[in-house]
Amino acid sequence: NLGFMYDKGRGTAQDWSRAVDLYKQSCDRQNMLGCTNLGYMYRQGRGIEKDHQRAFTLYQRACQKGQALGCTNLGYMFEKGLSVPVDVEKAFKHYGDGCRGGSSTGCNNLGYMYEKGLGTKADLPRAVSLYTKACEDGSMRACVNIGYLHETGRGGKREQTKAVAFYDKACQENFPQGCTNLGFMHEKGRGVEADAATAAGFYGKACKSDHGRGCTQLGKLYRQGRGVERDAARAANLYKKSCDSGYGEGCLHLGMLYEKGKGAPQ
Repeated sequence: NLGFMYDKGRGTAQDWSRAVDLYKQSCDRQNMLGCTNLGYMYRQGRGIEKDHQRAFTLYQRACQKGQALGCTNLGYMFEKGLSVPVDVEKAFKHYGDGCRGGSSTGCNNLGYMYEKGLGTKADLPRAVSLYTKACEDGSMRACVNIGYLHETGRGGKREQTKAVAFYDKACQENFPQGCTNLGFMHEKGRGVEADAATAAGFYGKACKSDHGRGCTQLGKLYRQGRGVERDAARAANLYKKSCDSGYGEGCLHLGMLYEKGKGAPQ
């Protein structure tokens, strides 16, 4: 628990190196959540040099002892091919182990496998069920995923008011993709009355968390003067932030401003 506080900067200054040390102590004392958390630090390179093989070994150890999040993270390693060849069947198995063990992320990821037909036959009703369970259990990514299925009608009937509710839940928990999607619903008038100013607020919240699409969408509103005062220079700064985060559309729109000499030198 103390390691987690240092990891997340809760109640104390964030200190990843200190968190790593505490997670190591916990893992050495056979606390499997400590091993899982230490594996995550190795996978991300937080407070220690990135080492996917070490992360894999720690997740595997934790999963073998029944630690649900360890199984989920082990599945992720197989899905993405981190230190091991891509194996979606093994990813599917470990996500199932994680979900059955109580990992909401495991249930979300298992739902994604059913949605896309990875490692199993595609089954959208099963995906909807898993996303719903995961969202109820605290996975905000699952709330976004089930919201998107309601928005598009891929999981059955298109129900945009339900999509808004799921995106709103995720946004309230500061999950930036939820805020971006909620902003888009308000901008386009899907499930709610169209309101560009409200959309701008949600995009801004997402952008503060470095969500590339949120920054891009907010940049578009500033460029067009919709819901906010027209400001090409502000739009350029938002597109740059989006581009720097790795979101390609942000780079595209920034390039167009440079081409036209609007908000940025030609």
